[in-house]
Amino acid sequence: MMKAMIIVGLSGVGKTSAGEYLNAHTAAVHLEASKYMRQIWSERGGIGTLQSFASSSLISNPTLIADRVLHDCHRMGIDSVVITGFRSPSEVATVRGAVQQTSLLLLTADPIFRLNRLLARARKGDPIDLGELAALDQAHVDMGMGELISECDDLIDNNQSQGAFEQYLEAHAKQFLTSVIHHERASKSRSVRHRTVSGLRTIRTG
Repeated sequence: MMKAMIIVGLSGVGKTSAGEYLNAHTAAVHLEASKYMRQIWSERGGIGTLQSFASSSLISNPTLIADRVLHDCHRMGIDSVVITGFRSPSEVATVRGAVQQTSLLLLTADPIFRLNRLLARARKGDPIDLGELAALDQAHVDMGMGELISECDDLIDNNQSQGAFEQYLEAHAKQFLTSVIHHERASKSRSVRHRTVSGLRTIRTG
């Protein structure tokens, strides 16, 4: 039975870092929704900005990315997945409708911490000051992030170093993973290494 851990939060809170860490240290496979959006945007000619394309896509076809994520999970035989980058309640609802065991984790951090992370990432189109970050936050709230925040099952406040964040994230994950050691060992012989993260408890780092 497939399990899905969905990690949400505003830009710069550490969603991708969390997904990559869990991908490397648990039995879960990490899939990044924004990579799917960027791929579809490129497939359709890369017209306009990625942000405007994402906003319009979530209106015209709100389950587009979630459907592709679920398709890849089934195609690759993934039974445990960590999904990052969802912006819309419709995306989360699509996964929850298809996957019986899901958990929605919210990551938070203060704006200055988030901006510094984005500046260090240096990705084209990222905010370069607090004003641009606030505008991006509002765009994500308009897509439905505010509703997602209110629906979350668990919370990690990420205002410390990467090392500290990873320690709390691992402790958070172990609440569930300690009960599936046998499953992890059995899965090692399979061509796709399955990873399992779900049913986690809230940990606040600050």
